[in-house]
Amino acid sequence: MPTSLTVRPLTAPEFNARVVPALSVREAENGLPLGIAQRLALQPEAAVGALLLGVESAGTIVGAAVWTPPHDIVVTRLPEGAAARIATECARSGWAITGASGPEGHGLELAEQLAGLSKAAVRLRLRQRVYQLTSVNPVPRAAGAMRRASAPADVDLVARWYAEFAEEARLAHPMGPRDWASATIASGSAFLWEDATAGCLACLSRETPNGRAIGPVYTPPAARRRGYATSLVAQLSQDVLTSGKRFACLFTDDANPTSNHIYESIGFCFICRYDAYSLVPRVE
Repeated sequence: MPTSLTVRPLTAPEFNARVVPALSVREAENGLPLGIAQRLALQPEAAVGALLLGVESAGTIVGAAVWTPPHDIVVTRLPEGAAARIATECARSGWAITGASGPEGHGLELAEQLAGLSKAAVRLRLRQRVYQLTSVNPVPRAAGAMRRASAPADVDLVARWYAEFAEEARLAHPMGPRDWASATIASGSAFLWEDATAGCLACLSRETPNGRAIGPVYTPPAARRRGYATSLVAQLSQDVLTSGKRFACLFTDDANPTSNHIYESIGFCFICRYDAYSLVPRVE
């Protein structure tokens, strides 16, 4: 294990000042830890119980990990030996971590290190892809138009679709559907494609210095194959770029070629694979 590596717990302001600039070299790939760190810096009360770790080598940031319970610990690409040091820091601090996510095998490496210290087993929960868009391709638009979801009229619908999305996407720790819908609508981040009636939901989520994530995106089964998701995501992506961001990004299910093709047709380009793993009690 390289002796020059150190893992340091940081406050949200420290993480944003020291780690975020280094992670922004791969901004779309690192959008999840970057977005979490930015939110924690803006909402100090949300940082209670969170764990922000910077990985350094000779004073230079070379990786990071972010954990907000009860979710997965999210890790960036790491140099050799860093996953073991992160796992040791988590075990020393007594953190009850039940999953790990990260790009291109690094989430698996950390999950295995954590499992070795806690006598847990590692289970693959979800294979994902990260996509990035810097310009929107001209795509056929479906009948209807995008509108911002409003309260209280749309809360029940958005809550129901979020619950269906969470089940279909196998979210490990979904929020209460109605609480999530109310908060997302109140923030102005939920949008519907409406063709006589609402046919698709897409939301704006975390921000990074130069990007904005889109998700979740959900079309109920009865409204699929009508172009609603293509139209809604294309317009929302253009709005992100028009707002001054350099790119939009999103996560997709690696096993869903239909949705991946839709996003590629809009102009999203593959950045990396990004997998999620659960730590479960080992059966002796």
